[in-house]
Amino acid sequence: MRLQRQKRQEKHVKFYATRFGYRPPFRVILDSAFLGELVQRRSSKALPSLFIRVFGKNQVRTLVTTCTMRAISRKIKIADRENQTGKVPHSTGGGAEVQRSSAEQKRVGDHWRRVSWLARQLELLPCGHPKHKELDPGQEHFEADCIQACVERGPETAQQAGLTRSRGRFAVAALDSTLRSRLKATAGTMLLQLAVFSGGLHVQIEPPSTACLQEAREQHQRVYAATPAEVAAAHEAQRALQQSSSPAASGYRLSLAKVNEPAAASELQVRTGELGTNPDASRALPDSANVARVSRPKRTTKLPWMDAKTNITKAFKRNKSRGPNPLSRRKPQRKT
Repeated sequence: MRLQRQKRQEKHVKFYATRFGYRPPFRVILDSAFLGELVQRRSSKALPSLFIRVFGKNQVRTLVTTCTMRAISRKIKIADRENQTGKVPHSTGGGAEVQRSSAEQKRVGDHWRRVSWLARQLELLPCGHPKHKELDPGQEHFEADCIQACVERGPETAQQAGLTRSRGRFAVAALDSTLRSRLKATAGTMLLQLAVFSGGLHVQIEPPSTACLQEAREQHQRVYAATPAEVAAAHEAQRALQQSSSPAASGYRLSLAKVNEPAAASELQVRTGELGTNPDASRALPDSANVARVSRPKRTTKLPWMDAKTNITKAFKRNKSRGPNPLSRRKPQRKT
């Protein structure tokens, strides 16, 4: 199962590399929820090895945006304010404020301080967004807006700067449901998620979304589909071949006709009769024109793994383990 999972991850990496231009070093943007989950599971020290399992030995750059750092700082300030007042600074939807114990408030603050320490170890991606009021209740999703803007404008910004579009491609490792639903609707975005297998924490690439598959299909059509001029030239050549009186054109017309129709069958019989009486004509026409198609006979040979009566493949039987070879064993020595 582990080998199948690894092959599936390599397949996803190859898809994004061929269709959307992802190239090493892969640049991965992490959100605050992803970092918080790593700290919660005490896997912050294993962060580099998590991405090595996905991308192999290719270089990976883990990034955090400026707005992500602001979001973490906002959560720390909210936790400190809770610790001082004993209440949540804004209503939680029901109109009543939530009471928390001092130990729980302290735990929340310490958790986000550890997340802030982990985020400072990563590479900072300047986003250029203005600073929001960190305790404003209406700004909970400014981090998701920032990451979405960086992902959407990345290839265009790199192309305007004279760089390749792959320099602007970002993979996103996020656990925020709002951000994930937005990025799934954006074609060409590689999403990573956390998964637990065999008691360990792993990072894996999500299967391409519907938007990614649709964009890849359209790219394939644009590259490999025939142009209108090529289609018109092919139709013109087909009409010229059908109207021609050459032997090759006659064989082509016979191949297009259905053999089960009476007219086509009679014409085929006439053609084969003429060829039988005129040996020179058989050398002038191609094989597809002078020989009627014959259905391939069924297999009569009994293969070793097929049943002799029903000609059906038998179930594979694995040889059972046997005892040691008696000839290879040392004979007991007589005591003298």
